[in-house]
Amino acid sequence: MIAIDGGFAVSFERQHRLWLYCGAPNPFLARSTEIALPALTRAIPANKGVEGRARLHDGRLIAIAENFPKDAPFAQD
Repeated sequence: MIAIDGGFAVSFERQHRLWLYCGAPNPFLARSTEIALPALTRAIPANKGVEGRARLHDGRLIAIAENFPKDAPFAQD
């Protein structure tokens, strides 16, 4: 979980996804917004998903998978 503009980005494994909770004094009472992940994340095994998240200085979010397959393509679509 990482704070973004007063909210939190939360990653989920098995069905890999990243949700942003914000817009309320308690962000977990707000509806979530899904952050689109690149198509290449479909190559990540079910229990090896995004473990690390960080907000870069320019505002972008970086997500790092636990065990990305060595033979997976690295080009984003």
